[in-house]
Amino acid sequence: MIKILKLLSPKLRFLAFLVIFLTLFQPFISFLIPSIIKQVIELAANNQTEPVIKILFWNINAPSFNQALSILIALILSLAILLMIVIFTSALLSNKFAIFGAYELRKKLFVHILNLSQTNIDKYNEGTLIARFTNDIQKIKDGLQTMVKPLFLSPFLFIWGLVFSITTNIYLSISIFVIIPFIIFGSFFAIKKVFPLYRKENYTVDILNNIAKEDINAISLIKSYNLENKRFLNYDKSAQSAYNTAKKANLISITFWPLIDIISSLGNSFIFIIIAVFIAHGSKVYTTELIGQIYQFSTYLLMVTNSIFWTMFSINRLFRSQTSAKRYIELISEKSEIGKQENGYKIKSGSIEFKNVTFSYPNRTNSVLDNVSFKIENGKTLGIIGKTGSGKSTLIKLLTKEYQLKPNQGQIYIDNKEINEINLDDYYKKISVVLQKTKLLSGTIAENLKFREKDISFEELKERISLANANFVYSFDKELDYEISQKGKNLSGGQQQRLSIAQAISKDLNIFVMDDSASALDNQTDYEIRNKLKDKFKNTTVVIIAQRISTIKEADKILVLDKGKVVGFDNHINLLKNNRIYQEIYQSQNEVVSYE
Repeated sequence: MIKILKLLSPKLRFLAFLVIFLTLFQPFISFLIPSIIKQVIELAANNQTEPVIKILFWNINAPSFNQALSILIALILSLAILLMIVIFTSALLSNKFAIFGAYELRKKLFVHILNLSQTNIDKYNEGTLIARFTNDIQKIKDGLQTMVKPLFLSPFLFIWGLVFSITTNIYLSISIFVIIPFIIFGSFFAIKKVFPLYRKENYTVDILNNIAKEDINAISLIKSYNLENKRFLNYDKSAQSAYNTAKKANLISITFWPLIDIISSLGNSFIFIIIAVFIAHGSKVYTTELIGQIYQFSTYLLMVTNSIFWTMFSINRLFRSQTSAKRYIELISEKSEIGKQENGYKIKSGSIEFKNVTFSYPNRTNSVLDNVSFKIENGKTLGIIGKTGSGKSTLIKLLTKEYQLKPNQGQIYIDNKEINEINLDDYYKKISVVLQKTKLLSGTIAENLKFREKDISFEELKERISLANANFVYSFDKELDYEISQKGKNLSGGQQQRLSIAQAISKDLNIFVMDDSASALDNQTDYEIRNKLKDKFKNTTVVIIAQRISTIKEADKILVLDKGKVVGFDNHINLLKNNRIYQEIYQSQNEVVSYE
């Protein structure tokens, strides 16, 4: 949890210090009040004419009984009001610290994940990542609140309790030392049993989140194969495991903590046993003084035993938070493979060159790309084609730095500069990618089209809609304010792809990539969009990945891939004449080979 504190802003760390200061002040006032109430009891019982009021190390001589009583009552009320203010303020500030701490940590984690490469993200499943933002952050929030208040309050209640108890009556203090070992042992035993269960509980929650997300995403497939019952049983099995773990942890908690509370309550019995022993042995006991001491000491005893209980409870809560904190630190410490290069080169053209690129995905031995080399000049159109699994989309993932090349895996050059020397923020402003799997978000059409650039005008929106042949949006009741459901499920595949193309169009692009993003469009619509984009992006390098030759045959150069290797790099006519793989693809699409 200390590492978590270091991640928070200086303002929040100062707030934590302020809460701790108020928390340390609270026990002192709490123990001072019973000592004054004791004097009220003794004063009322003795009816002294010239009483002496004792406040810590000071003695105040009161001229009369009534005046002494007035002073004591005023002190009790003043201290009670002060204690109330301290408790309220520290509780308010500790709550604010925990809430804003969770907010900062959640925001920091989100920004961090956005800057991770796909290689980094592949180490975690989606359920685990969701759990970091929800379950783990909530437990860290509880831990932050515990750190600045209960964790400091309880030990200081214990320390001040011992000091005040011993100075009140050293013999009655024996009762504290008798029950302390039992409380500590019981608390330690409970923590030792329950802590591993908390870790297991976090793990089972991750599994549940992942199963739920996968099944929700694949709900149509599950229904089509009539697998509802089978998937339910799979989820129920994991849910039962999580339930059993949580049940066992809670059973230990509800058994041991009340038992420890009962042990602490036995302290009062020891007080009267000690008094009885002294009386039996003929000790001279003044009744009025003893009544005041019994009240004062029983109050201290309750505070001391409760402080031990709450110290152990706070440690228990921190242990639970610590598990989540470790998981958070593990993710936030994940070093991104993407180098920002804030002072790097800002590209001026979109020429692309792959030089001897050999690449395999993490935890896979076989190469997806094998010694791939090609170059396309700025303003030209590059078509990429190949059979399924030939490495087409992997090229784009490397071009966008979704995955990073290792030093021995070749080089990629943009505008004749090695890609790792380029200013990444500037690069992402000048490259745009339309994926085959659309990524439309819940919200209006306008919000989705403005996802890349928030400040574009309505006229620019209309132009982009026209370029993408997405004029169907005007047939909706609310037109651009039409609400798109999650993952665009209330749109057809072709509509989703056209909106994705419109979303990707930007003003000053050097590179525009379409990764099989016209697969759901008919040939005529595909042709119309390509012609419009060709006029729009005359000085932009366009990369088109396609399954259909008709989509790329007008490209300046066509890259033919087969099993990760370059088997052809030429224009459409020459490839038809000389490239067997290209001819096979062409013929498989039921077109007559023509060399004209």
